[in-house]
Amino acid sequence: MALPKNPKVDLKLKYRRIFEISVILALLLLILAFKFFPRFESESLGAEAVQELVEMEDVEITKQETAPPPPPKPPIPIEAPADEELEDIEIEDTEIDMEAEIAAPPPPVEEEEEIPVEFFVAVEEMPEPIGGI
Repeated sequence: MALPKNPKVDLKLKYRRIFEISVILALLLLILAFKFFPRFESESLGAEAVQELVEMEDVEITKQETAPPPPPKPPIPIEAPADEELEDIEIEDTEIDMEAEIAAPPPPVEEEEEIPVEFFVAVEEMPEPIGGI
């Protein structure tokens, strides 16, 4: 069985009021900070640098090429009259005889190649790089 909460220590009941008070205090602090500690540094922004003259150039008007007209719509296909009679196609018998004996394929022809025998020769000299060290 859950223990009942004590309403004196339940923070969910006071959450809204605490949130509103904290927002009001934060806004008051910001207003007071800007009211009593303003930092306005007034510098005169004089035109000390020589201003450059900008020359306007006349831009030629370009001609827009017109898009080619869309291709014509394809004609609607018309059904051709079915005057021609199709010939009947005869399919040969495709039955498989499972009991028929099938001859084995002939054995492949084997070609004998002579493999040259290479003898191992121990090298007694140390290898050196080409061109020396």
